[in-house]
Amino acid sequence: METLFSYHPRDLLLFSPRVYWTLVAGNNEVYWPLALLAPVVGLWLMWTLAKLGQARQRTGLAVLGAAWLFVTWSFLWAEYRSINWAITWAIGPFVLQGCLLLVLAGTAGSTSIPARHRYLIAMMLVAWGTLIHPLGFLLDDRPLGEADSWLLFPDPLSITTLGVVLAIARGRWLALSLPIPLLWSLVGGTTLLGLGSPIGWGMLAGAGLALAAWLPLTR
Repeated sequence: METLFSYHPRDLLLFSPRVYWTLVAGNNEVYWPLALLAPVVGLWLMWTLAKLGQARQRTGLAVLGAAWLFVTWSFLWAEYRSINWAITWAIGPFVLQGCLLLVLAGTAGSTSIPARHRYLIAMMLVAWGTLIHPLGFLLDDRPLGEADSWLLFPDPLSITTLGVVLAIARGRWLALSLPIPLLWSLVGGTTLLGLGSPIGWGMLAGAGLALAAWLPLTR
C-alpha cells in the first residue's frame, strides 16, 4: 500500500515535459493565426452565451465542433501521437465529440438562460478554458510560444466545451455531449500535473464543477 501511494502522475507519462511543450510550441508556430485569435473568439463565445438567440448559439456550437475535429487532426493525430501511442485511442471519441456538437448546432438551440447556478458555472468554465488556462505558461515559467490555447489544444478545448454545453444543451443532448470532454478533462488535468504544471488542478476542478451542475439534472 505504501508503494502504491508513492506513485506520482509523472510516473505514468511516456514523455518528458520538455518534449511535450516543444510539441506545443511547434504547433503554435504552424498555426499561429489561430493562437492569436483564440482569446478573441473566446470572448465572442461568451457573448453568444450571454445573449438569447438560436442563430448565435448554433454558430457557437458549430465553431466548437469544428475545433474538436481540427484539434484531432492537427495535434492529436499529426503531433501528439508521435510521443504518446495511447493517444490513438482518443482519436475516435474526439471525432465523435466534434460530430455531436455539429449535429447539436443544427438542432433548435436554447432560447432561455439556464438556472442561475448552472449558468454561472458554465460561464466560469468558458472563461477558464478560453482566457485563463492559456496563461498557465506564466505559472510554469514557460515562454509565451508554449501557451496552449483552446482552438489548438485539447485541454482548454475540453473545459470550454463543458461550459458551452452546460449553457445550451438540454435533455439527451446534454447527456451525450458531456462525457467525452469530462473524461478528457480528467486525463488532461492528470497529465498536466505529471508535467509539473499546477494548471492541471484547474482542469480537475473544472470537471468537478461540471459534474456538480449536471448530476442534479439526471434525477
